[in-house]
Amino acid sequence: MENKYIASLLAADPQAAPRGGTDKLFAAPAGSFSYRGYLDQTVRLIEDIQLLQRPLWQKFVRVFTELPKPDTADYGWRGEYWGKMMRGAAITYRYTQNPLLLRTMTETVREMIAAAEPSGRISSYAYENELRGWDMWARKYVMLGLQYFYEICPDEALKKEVIACIKGEADVILAAVGEGEGKKPITETSNAWHGQNSSSVLEPMVRLYHLTGEQKYLDFAAHIVRCGGNTVENIFEKALENKTSPHNFEVVKAYETMSCFEGLMEYYRATGEEKWRTAAIHMANRIRTEEVSLIGCCGCWHELFDGKERQLDTEYAGIVQETCVTVTYMKFCLQLLCLTGESVWADEIERSAYNALLGAVNYDGNKQNGGLPFDSYSPLIMGLRNRATGGKKTLSDGSFYGCCACIGAAGTGLIPHASALLREDGVAINLYIQGKMTLKTPAGKPLEIAVSTDYPADGAVFVDVCTTDEAPFTLALRIPAWSAATALSVNGEAVPVTPGTYAELCRVWQPGDRVTLTLDMRTRVLRPEGNLPNENSPHHVALCRGPLVLARDARLPGDLRVPVNFETDAEGYAIVEVSDAPDFRHFFAFRAKQKDGTWVELLDYASAGRTWDSRSIFSAWMPTKDYYNVDIRKPFALSFGVYTPKTFDTKPYNGTSTGLFVNGEGVVCLPAPAGLVVTPHPQPDGSMLLETEGGFLAVNAADELTVAAKGTPLTPEWAGLDRYFLRLADGRYLRGANKTEPTPIRAWESFGQSYDIFRLKNL
Repeated sequence: MENKYIASLLAADPQAAPRGGTDKLFAAPAGSFSYRGYLDQTVRLIEDIQLLQRPLWQKFVRVFTELPKPDTADYGWRGEYWGKMMRGAAITYRYTQNPLLLRTMTETVREMIAAAEPSGRISSYAYENELRGWDMWARKYVMLGLQYFYEICPDEALKKEVIACIKGEADVILAAVGEGEGKKPITETSNAWHGQNSSSVLEPMVRLYHLTGEQKYLDFAAHIVRCGGNTVENIFEKALENKTSPHNFEVVKAYETMSCFEGLMEYYRATGEEKWRTAAIHMANRIRTEEVSLIGCCGCWHELFDGKERQLDTEYAGIVQETCVTVTYMKFCLQLLCLTGESVWADEIERSAYNALLGAVNYDGNKQNGGLPFDSYSPLIMGLRNRATGGKKTLSDGSFYGCCACIGAAGTGLIPHASALLREDGVAINLYIQGKMTLKTPAGKPLEIAVSTDYPADGAVFVDVCTTDEAPFTLALRIPAWSAATALSVNGEAVPVTPGTYAELCRVWQPGDRVTLTLDMRTRVLRPEGNLPNENSPHHVALCRGPLVLARDARLPGDLRVPVNFETDAEGYAIVEVSDAPDFRHFFAFRAKQKDGTWVELLDYASAGRTWDSRSIFSAWMPTKDYYNVDIRKPFALSFGVYTPKTFDTKPYNGTSTGLFVNGEGVVCLPAPAGLVVTPHPQPDGSMLLETEGGFLAVNAADELTVAAKGTPLTPEWAGLDRYFLRLADGRYLRGANKTEPTPIRAWESFGQSYDIFRLKNL
């Protein structure tokens, strides 16, 4: 490699070294970036409220040391928490260089090394229950967490201990899993998702091969690839064939699938087998074009690939757009950006970061999810945040944690990590963030790049280059695909650009050289396309300004229930201006003109819905037709809000809507389209008695919903569209059940969860 800077970095990192022969872009060393503004503040917030919390790390280590092993009873995934968070901590440390964070990480790594059993095994499962459920998945994260720590660890003696610990875990796996007498194939080490979760151990196994050079780890990786990802189809060969959409695979769990393909890219780097590079790129392009929603996530039914058209499903009321999927997609895109050098993957990282990821950060310390640093699910059509805690598991001290809370730091830490990457002939700037980059030229000379901008508040970006290198090198600036009218100049001299590519500026740079970039921040109007899920799906519109998705919010002036009808200019852009309407914390506020001359107040998606309750119902896809309003003073049909799928093991499309029925004197959920017809009787306090089938809905001493002569007052709370919570006077909520057999409606001390939502339709 001719770039001395990159060559020296790869030589110092055995996990990254193979990329010298396969990749186009390369990570800058730790400490290269110093940024300001709310992206920087977000990284440091997560560092402070999560990654520096020693008691939390200790709690996660105890998952592996306490008896009985906590994941044994329910075949859970508590064992993933430590490694997930360690990976995020290491990525974050590369940016912040906080010595307190390094000390915290070092202490918990030593505790994790001490947690290994004499055999080398680190597992949250008892021996008699191991290699089932999520055991392999959790071990994957232990190894990954240690591998990421190794990258930033300055203590050579500790690094040797880390390698020995990872090898101990891996060797125990190799003794029991693989090909040969008495061994299990990798796909049979889990009874979830046909073993696809276990197959994602491919990534740390290849990375371990890079670290050690020991062929046995690459041989085991080859076994995983031969097994094909799961027991029902070969996902790698299917991606290579490139004839099937991800949502038409047999196993459609988005997070786990992308994790397997992250491993496949590492396998390609180790083996040079070109077909696996091709397969990963095929899969990524299909995910990007066929699965990703407008906020940069996947999964509009549960956490599954289901086609991006499903983001316009007006019937399903369950959880959507999981934070684990968002972060994994961002990581996946960073791998592809490095592998291919194509700017489209930076576009995707930016979209996910500014919308889905920042929208999940618990900036306000809201306690509704236990105060976890990240929320888990995000609505797209008129709904609420904090619908559930993803991957929630109770720990031995009675507290709980979740998968999305643990993975989020890898997403926030990735933002500065992806902002600029090294290339053979210079530097590629991918994200425009106020601050400074301290790098080197291809010849190894000092290079400082300062970025001055308020982006994405506006599109003006100024890049000042300072170096004494007398050799030419390239400064490549990402021109987003959405920026149709972009202006670029160097020291005032215009340079032509093409949207969706890098503008490559190759010259001998002088101190004081300034690049001026002006991106097209006109507001784009998105309308539904494709094979839409139901008759109301076409009646929506979305607005995007630069990388930001704009959203309505019930806290803003105007009635969220009134459909929109935006005016557009001659080129089809919405007429939008900055607004000062919000009187609450937010990043950006705008207002858009309607055809009748009125204005609709809007926020950036990440700022919307921040109360996590009915006060801030919000909508990214905004209805253009009223198909949802309910007059709760008139008789209506009441049904449970969530489809009941027959299975989530593979495809989810065979579900059915769930009705409510009187079974004896009780009220039950049953998969069927019908609703329970009720007549409301408003009470002075705003609650209602709901009359049905000769009686009133009432909650009995067993907390079950019944029909009785004397009803229980219930207060409907709007949850968006035709969806409501039904609250009791004592603060509890009615909850249905997402099951195929008749299941009682009960009163629970919860709010906002999928199972709390009911649907109302006037007769």
